[in-house]
Amino acid sequence: MITCFIGYAAFALAFGFSCMYLIKRGKEDEQIGWLDFVKPATLLVIFALFARVLLVNNWGFAALIALPTCFVFYAAVYLIRQMPEDIKNRLLALFPDPNMLDELNYQLIVFGFLFLSVGIITGAVWANSAWGRYWGWDPKETWSLITWFVYATLLHAKMMRGWQGRRIAYLSLLGFAAVVFTYFGVNLLPGLHSYGAMTN
Repeated sequence: MITCFIGYAAFALAFGFSCMYLIKRGKEDEQIGWLDFVKPATLLVIFALFARVLLVNNWGFAALIALPTCFVFYAAVYLIRQMPEDIKNRLLALFPDPNMLDELNYQLIVFGFLFLSVGIITGAVWANSAWGRYWGWDPKETWSLITWFVYATLLHAKMMRGWQGRRIAYLSLLGFAAVVFTYFGVNLLPGLHSYGAMTN
């Protein structure tokens, strides 16, 4: 559904703005950036999962792809940290103000949430005409609903609880992880939407 794709695109942009916010805010507060909390083992698992879903159908080959990717990522992070402070400051100066990033993140999530909601509703109508039922708890349907709930929680926390800044940025990262799994990861699970399901 085109509406879901538009929503996913908005969530992807929000993910990028959240990363920029966390990096810029961490630098301004002289705190450890969010990348410091990503442990090598965790990152390796993430890269292996993406390689398994997107590239190969064998976990051994996925690990072989993930290892050098993880190494390159940490090498890049190390080199960035070794850059002279004035160069890093000039690069960070290119980022918008953290408050603007926070607002852009929120506006994009509202936009994406609207299109995701329309996509789920129209998808249910299409499912009824194609399969004779509106909702069947297929993995794609279930994970679309999970993604919807993550972003609904974010919007509720923002509007009703006054959350902002880092809390919203972290929820945005979690939401985009759900988006990625909804779009790619469900292919690993049996279901009516698993057209590209892979086998071991």
